[in-house]
Amino acid sequence: MNWWLNFYFAEGPGIEPGQPKPRGWRLLLSTLSREWWNLIVLNLLFVAACLPLVTAPAAVAALFRVTERIAGDQPCDIFREFRLAFISAFGRATIVAALMAALLSLGGLAVMTYAKAANGHLLFVLPLAMAIAVESLLLIFGCNLFYLLANKQGGLAQLIKAAALSVFVRPLAVFAALAANAVIWLLHVAGYPSTVLFAVLANFSFGALLLVFALREPVSQVLDLQLHGGAAVRPQHVNRPWAGQDF
Repeated sequence: MNWWLNFYFAEGPGIEPGQPKPRGWRLLLSTLSREWWNLIVLNLLFVAACLPLVTAPAAVAALFRVTERIAGDQPCDIFREFRLAFISAFGRATIVAALMAALLSLGGLAVMTYAKAANGHLLFVLPLAMAIAVESLLLIFGCNLFYLLANKQGGLAQLIKAAALSVFVRPLAVFAALAANAVIWLLHVAGYPSTVLFAVLANFSFGALLLVFALREPVSQVLDLQLHGGAAVRPQHVNRPWAGQDF
């Protein structure tokens, strides 16, 4: 048993003194190499917490809380942070999940309706494109809102406002993270059932980590604007793995 305790509680490799902190993809790869075990533990916790189904929204909020701390290289007890976030976010996360499910369902219905209409009449192509754009922005809004619920203090109305404003700050970064998540799950479906183990061990936590890296800067910029009365303050210590100049 000692080997397990030594492995679990051993210090990570750390960063050499004087070494510049990695940026962009190097930061993401560095985080994965340092935190791979914690991500596996987190994924297992998330899967277990989602089993009753009604607890899934709170589990998503807890997943965002822990991955935020991992992305920021902050001290983090996975079990404690997950439990506290799960309990504190349960009520609001459930309400938000119901709201987002209704909005996304309406958006999906609009997309399907206009897609059918566009088959016979080109006049409906423009409404179809607008419906797809709105559905995409709603998806980003939902990601922003769950990230805020998990990591920021404030009333629900304030967080909804911040999430809505954050949609328009670097949306391509969030689209890239969502696309990466879609690819992960498409590969999972294509390789099923041999890929079941990956879903149990890594898919959720890795996908959440990608989203957190993409969401941190837009949300921080909007919150800075709100706190400073419209004076833009650029965050100095926010990881920006998707920014073009970081590659």
